Amino acid sequence: FGDAHAPGHVGNPADLDDLQVTSVTASDHVQVNKPFTVNYTVTNTGPGATPPNQSTWDTYVYLSEDTLFDPSRDRFIGTFSHAGALAPGASFTKSATFTAPSDMVGTFYVLVKTDPESFTAPVGKVLETNEKNNIGLSAAMIIDQPPPSDLQVANIQFVPTAGKVGDTISVTYTVTNVS
Repeated sequence: FGDAHAPGHVGNPADLDDLQVTSVTASDHVQVNKPFTVNYTVTNTGPGATPPNQSTWDTYVYLSEDTLFDPSRDRFIGTFSHAGALAPGASFTKSATFTAPSDMVGTFYVLVKTDPESFTAPVGKVLETNEKNNIGLSAAMIIDQPPPSDLQVANIQFVPTAGKVGDTISVTYTVTNVS
């Protein structure tokens, strides 16, 4: 067998690894400029292990208005590197916290793409049996503005309680945001 399209890989292309994002979870509701957590799992579902010379790759995280990956429209929010081979059936899980962008309000999905293609690696850094199944997505997440302020003034006190025009008085009060 030849190089199976990858430098350093020897063997049958059908025996390659297959990296898949098998789980993505995120907060279901978050306010702009507030933190939210994303958890994702990448599993090697292929019959072969990732080769030692292909055991480092990146995973990108995006916010998308729909369930379709479109790097020209989806908002890139983070990248993570993975180092280490994955045996068949093995997986790793990552948890990360992001801040909801202030200019995105509505329903969004967190899309996670492992081993993405790039200018220098047009099929990603890891040669796989299936290069088209490297994306996972979360359930819908709502990003919205915080509720408007509802300020209420209470405990108003005047000292002295009586006076005449031109007298100095002291006023104390408490303001509470009840929203």
